[in-house]
Amino acid sequence: VFVWGTIWFIKEASKPIPGKEMSNQGRDHVPEKTWGTYKYNSNPPTSGPHDVVWTKAGVYNQPQGDGHLVHSLEHGYVIISYRCDSSSKFKVQSSKLGTGSAKNDKECLNFVNKLKERVEKDAQKLILVPRPTLDANFALTAWTRIDKFKTEEASMERVNNFIDSLRNHGPEQTME
Repeated sequence: VFVWGTIWFIKEASKPIPGKEMSNQGRDHVPEKTWGTYKYNSNPPTSGPHDVVWTKAGVYNQPQGDGHLVHSLEHGYVIISYRCDSSSKFKVQSSKLGTGSAKNDKECLNFVNKLKERVEKDAQKLILVPRPTLDANFALTAWTRIDKFKTEEASMERVNNFIDSLRNHGPEQTME
């Protein structure tokens, strides 16, 4: 048993941490007039000045303030952001997202529905939120970690691996 447990631990410990590491921009609590104009080092942000109020776990149909979301990350949340439109207001960025077609939008929204089911099944420290300024279809964020991808690269295995590896790993451990 000891040998198998040790092998399992070594195997788990040697797994690469998903996403890209971003430099830590601190965790100061500041008013919205400060965090609302702050230049974060990623979109969506993974650390930095934030509000004293955080966004609670769940599925959101409207964008949430970065200062509230960063505070959630500080508490160990994983945030799943998405953007699935090919409307004219995003045509400049559509080449980065793929075809920009209604078909791509439908596939993206189908994946959002899978994400919604995932979060509703286990919402502990998970947030699903639209992000109109996202330069990809999806972004997974945790404290100082980000993973962005297009719809054609999306998989629940990718999402679950990020959640399993990084949920509840923020610098401030809370019991919510």
